[in-house]
Amino acid sequence: MKTTFHFLIVLLLVAGLYSCSKDKGPNGTNVYTQTYFAEINGAKALPTNSSPASGTFRGSFSGSNRTLSYTINYAGTNPTSGDVRQGTLTTEGSSQFALNNLTASPYTGSVVLSAAQENDLNAGLFWVKIASLGFPNGEIRGQIVKQ
Repeated sequence: MKTTFHFLIVLLLVAGLYSCSKDKGPNGTNVYTQTYFAEINGAKALPTNSSPASGTFRGSFSGSNRTLSYTINYAGTNPTSGDVRQGTLTTEGSSQFALNNLTASPYTGSVVLSAAQENDLNAGLFWVKIASLGFPNGEIRGQIVKQ
């Protein structure tokens, strides 16, 4: 009798924990929050360069509304453009969204991602690039990874 009682208690606890760990909201949306980080420099650019410029990307993704909010700090460069791209450490990849009006650091923004973009972000397939007159193809770059 005691063994059956203990088994039922454990079963109820496991069922309760499982029901609390669901990560879907009422509309089937993800309800998690995840933070991301990238160290940005010329050594990570494609092709690599010896620019003394550097920076960081810090982001927070809300699964409930698929919004990536971010802050980019940079120094040692006068950006002409920037974007977040989809690709690996060694591939250029396609632009996912532009960083418009990169005139002052820190630069903040937010963007709503598609389900495919959310998957790529979580898989570590997004990176940030900042270009300048001296490095029009990208002065500093960094892969965005989960923290």
